[in-house]
Amino acid sequence: MRDDIDPTPFATAEAFFNECVHLHQYLIERVRPRVQQIATGRTEPFYEMLLRTMSWLRTLSKLKEPSDFQGVVAANRTLFEIAVDATLMHFDERSFPPEMLLAWEDSAKLKAALKVRDFYSGKPVPHGNTPLIRFIETDAKRVEALRLKYWPTKKGKGRHPDRWTGHTLEEDAVTATKLFSEGKFDEFYATRNAHLCWNTHGSGLAGARGVSEDDFPGISALAFRGAAEYAEIVTKLGLHHFKLWDTAKGEFEEHRRRRMLTAYAVLTQNREAGPVSPPSQP
Repeated sequence: MRDDIDPTPFATAEAFFNECVHLHQYLIERVRPRVQQIATGRTEPFYEMLLRTMSWLRTLSKLKEPSDFQGVVAANRTLFEIAVDATLMHFDERSFPPEMLLAWEDSAKLKAALKVRDFYSGKPVPHGNTPLIRFIETDAKRVEALRLKYWPTKKGKGRHPDRWTGHTLEEDAVTATKLFSEGKFDEFYATRNAHLCWNTHGSGLAGARGVSEDDFPGISALAFRGAAEYAEIVTKLGLHHFKLWDTAKGEFEEHRRRRMLTAYAVLTQNREAGPVSPPSQP
């Protein structure tokens, strides 16, 4: 972007909102059909991460008003974490196998089930919670074995970590950046993650207090841009994972170029670039 261009927060938010909309359109029309042919019918974390990415982009396409900022920053925060996880699994599968992520899901379910059981100790368990109690009965030993395999303690037992990797998100962001410097995950965590969490968790207004009405759309603008960046990384790594990158690279890069031109046109109030449309079907 030229140094002499100073778009308003409203124009910036509109430009990056449009970027998320166009990226969602491209993923739905051009990426999902290709990946679906390979991944459908089996548990495949990379495909599931792509589906979550598409779902978040679809959600973002409905959050155009400045007052929607909480949903926008939540999407950015989630897509950042998905991109970190995709990077770890793609570039270092030995240390971060997809099976570990699946094991963590079951471990989290067991943790929640035990909490429900303990809460209703000595009392009837409401019907809506009985599946969790059955999960303890049928899967507790299997999950405990998975905990011991992936997250052993010095006492010879397994544990349930806060994240599937066994590390904090900050530690994983640093590792992911070493594996894929283009992602700049460590920089994002250091400079943006706290702001996103302020607007996602808790009751206060730490992320928005003191921001003027004119500047308020800038909160969403930054989050739209971050969401698009990390959604793009998840998509790129997903295409690599399913060995589709070589055939999709040209189309992917062309769509990215046109998407950037459209955003730039909004920022400069120059609409001549026109809207982005996915490349025609071959």
